Amino acid sequence: MARPRKTFMVDEKELIHTPKNDLQRLWMHMQENLPLYIGGVVFIAVCVVAGILVRVAGASSERETMSRYAQAMLVEEPAERLTQLGELAPDAGKWTAEVVYVMGETAIEANDLEKARQAFERVGKEFAKSPYAARALDGIAFIEESAGNYQAALDAYQRVMNEYPTDFIARRKLYDIGRMQEKLGLLTEAATSYESQQERFPDSSVANKAEQALAKLKAANPELFPEPVAETPAAEAAPAAEAAPAAEAAPAPEAAPAAEAAPAAEAAPAAEAAPAAEAAP
Repeated sequence: MARPRKTFMVDEKELIHTPKNDLQRLWMHMQENLPLYIGGVVFIAVCVVAGILVRVAGASSERETMSRYAQAMLVEEPAERLTQLGELAPDAGKWTAEVVYVMGETAIEANDLEKARQAFERVGKEFAKSPYAARALDGIAFIEESAGNYQAALDAYQRVMNEYPTDFIARRKLYDIGRMQEKLGLLTEAATSYESQQERFPDSSVANKAEQALAKLKAANPELFPEPVAETPAAEAAPAAEAAPAAEAAPAPEAAPAAEAAPAAEAAPAAEAAPAAEAAP
């Protein structure tokens, strides 16, 4: 007689609670680790809220900065405006380069060239990659020119053109370079700079200024800029030698045959017509 097959008892609860898919497994894991999941949700919520608060605070700070900046720019007195801009600069954030540069411009307006130089130099050192770096260096060149330091001004103008060649302001510097060269007595170099300015930025106001400056420079120093002598082609230089044979083309002896036409008058002599009058009696 065959023995019955041995079977294993399976707990019904185990069959009921065994997950059938990934979603059920996840749900069971969450139930078993509920405090952990609650803590994670709370942490994420706190991070989101903190980020929102930071952005709101930043936006509020930016609005306050822009408001103070606008108020400072509305001040008519340059010295007072400079003071307010100086107070704003430490808190200007991403507008610091602009505020410091405007401080330099305002200092020039207030006739405080030393403060202007300090502001422009700060822009060059701390914000060399900003859009205001080239303008700040140009401002230093202006200060040197105003003080009569033409060589220093020339060097600064050349730096603007060489260090910031793609900046719009660099396209206009050849004219200023020419002016400084002219003041230093470098007249030939100045003429070259004026000509180069017209070629680099044609049909512009600075090109017209360069053209006028070049014309005045040449008029005042004609010995340095002689007018070019037009070269006459060799074929046109001596046409007289070829024109001489024309006299041989019309020899006088051949023109005389006109006198040979006179015998034609002998064909109708008037003396022979007279006898007709004698036949009348």
